[in-house]
Amino acid sequence: YRQILGTAKDYVYIVSPYLILDNTMTTALTSAAKAGIDVRILTPKIRDKWYVHPVTQFNYQPLLEAGVRIFEYTPGFIHSKLFVSDDSVATCGTINMDYRSFYFHFECGAWICDDKTVSDIKTHFEEILSQSKEITIDDFCKVQMKVGEVIECKPVEGAKKLLVSQIKIGNEVRQIVSGIAMAYSPEEMVGKKVVVITNLKPC
Repeated sequence: YRQILGTAKDYVYIVSPYLILDNTMTTALTSAAKAGIDVRILTPKIRDKWYVHPVTQFNYQPLLEAGVRIFEYTPGFIHSKLFVSDDSVATCGTINMDYRSFYFHFECGAWICDDKTVSDIKTHFEEILSQSKEITIDDFCKVQMKVGEVIECKPVEGAKKLLVSQIKIGNEVRQIVSGIAMAYSPEEMVGKKVVVITNLKPC
């Protein structure tokens, strides 16, 4: 993915159900946009996991500020993982734009060069783009985010990947479930500062 972004001359179009980025990938995306590459990312408007979608949206700000264009697919959840660039190269497979996909999961993807399939993937992107809403920096600023502190954390019974945390935000305590148990123990989480989106509708 970084190679495509680093060598693009005209455009890079991306589809991913999740957008959970580390600094390296954020830098690759923003650097391409700042260099004049038309970088567009399409994510779902309708989520499959309520606790992942806000994290995806949290990653929008530095991308939007750098000139990356972000779209949300409105008809339903979209699970495609696609890159297409410059009418010459594309990828498809299981690899999300997601830190866990990059470093922890066993993923599989096809790299396609100078083949008609690249054009087919671009056409598919354009079709789903036509059913998507562009997210602007003004849209992003409507999301209310606050810094809180984890005061209690424990595993979710029967779920290997989930932790449930009590987070103190000012004078309020909120309970939040997150899919981070493979990366952090409950003991490690206590005392950590976290960013919380506070104006989501309750699930």
